[in-house]
Amino acid sequence: MKKLAALFLALMLLLSTAVAEGCIVNLIDDPDTEFAFEEGKDIFSVVYPNIHGSDAAILMYQDEVWMIDCSTDDQAPHLVVPALEDLGITHIDVAFNSHPHDDHITGFEFIDKQASIGTLMVAFPEDYNYIIKRTVYRLKNKGTAVAHTADGETLTMGDGGVTMDVVQRFGGGFTDNDKSALLMIRYGQRSLFTVGDIENRGQQALLDNPPACGVKADILKYPHHGHAPMNRELFQQIDPELVLITAHQFPADDGFDFIQQMGVPGLSTWYGIIRFRTDGNIWVVDMLPTRVQNK
Repeated sequence: MKKLAALFLALMLLLSTAVAEGCIVNLIDDPDTEFAFEEGKDIFSVVYPNIHGSDAAILMYQDEVWMIDCSTDDQAPHLVVPALEDLGITHIDVAFNSHPHDDHITGFEFIDKQASIGTLMVAFPEDYNYIIKRTVYRLKNKGTAVAHTADGETLTMGDGGVTMDVVQRFGGGFTDNDKSALLMIRYGQRSLFTVGDIENRGQQALLDNPPACGVKADILKYPHHGHAPMNRELFQQIDPELVLITAHQFPADDGFDFIQQMGVPGLSTWYGIIRFRTDGNIWVVDMLPTRVQNK
């Protein structure tokens, strides 16, 4: 009897693990897959424009719109603005910057023809380098407020259903990339971890000093556009079901080769606008039409 009970318990654990690891409906690979969001539940969406070698994400929940980074001054008008226009977005409540490199922050200056920005949220001092000084100066002149965030803070959207835990590590020899402010984004049971451009030291720091929010996530936005090596132990702790890389698969071949070795599927923003939607129970990923096709 005890053996049967133990066998039954093991089977139930196996089934629950399978359910937990199967939370993504991929309409890109199988557009005919049937799914149903929970009736009456608000949908949280994360849209990655058709960018390459930079970062930009558009977050929508209830009546709020956030952005995480905004690509470069040349990509933003041609690749980010069309995505905002197609989504009907004319105002961004909060623009979050992971770190002040041009491929993450300068685009914010060049989207105001489509969408105004209420608040720019930064995790570095406003005078840290000329890039953030210029962006802050120009956005303030356009009426954008500037706010500061730091490691351990929890940001929320809408009624608080969407939470974003800020994770940021500092240390000797850390590059700006290693100091990137990361966001562990959660809605219900679902999660997405966007890790800026953290490289070797920044990744090791997450292992040496794990955040209170943990690192386990359904979806991982791979660091540094697929160009940075990924710490195998950290990747295993994140244990993603799907990885997004914001670059063409050939310049980012190290990233795509790594996730292939780890047996995890990956998507590239080079081929189109990637959209993730969740009701807190499942993720649904699809690709939206794009007016600009990279050749």
